[in-house]
Amino acid sequence: MAYLRSAQLIDEARTMGAYSATDATTMLRKTAARPSYDYFLSHSVQDQRLVLAIRGRLIRMGKSVYVDWIDDQLLDRTHVTPATARVLRSRMNVSSSLLYVTTRAASNSKWMPWELGYFDGHKGEQRVGIIPVEDSAGGTFAGQEYLGLYPVFEESYLQSEYLAATYNDRRIAVASLPTR
Repeated sequence: MAYLRSAQLIDEARTMGAYSATDATTMLRKTAARPSYDYFLSHSVQDQRLVLAIRGRLIRMGKSVYVDWIDDQLLDRTHVTPATARVLRSRMNVSSSLLYVTTRAASNSKWMPWELGYFDGHKGEQRVGIIPVEDSAGGTFAGQEYLGLYPVFEESYLQSEYLAATYNDRRIAVASLPTR
């Protein structure tokens, strides 16, 4: 399977002119939070450049994407607080699907498992997709065991309108994760 590669995504972010979280936020920030989103992008704060490139691909496909450090800049995700949880819950409630970007850094995230559990519990597993990002081509995806409950998306999904995923060891093709 061909998964996204971190070096490729970092190069994409650089060509977009984003070299830091501040630059990325300035470049892509919308004037106000949207009333709804197609996708809530769950990710490690350590993977901002990768997330910027993935978000850019989804936006080019005509999708609206929630990313906390772009859409809600005042959130402090380094600490687990009730206030931050309320904001993230409200954003997940108005998002149609959750895309879980799993990397080496994801296993250290305080928020990602919580976001996944909340979203699955409120909207169901059919509205969750896993996007593995590997460090080099030809790697294998060996994320947290519970991620096997959800479709895993290959690189080809983020290059076209067509969604291709592997689910329960078989390739599936659907028009898209539900976005409304």
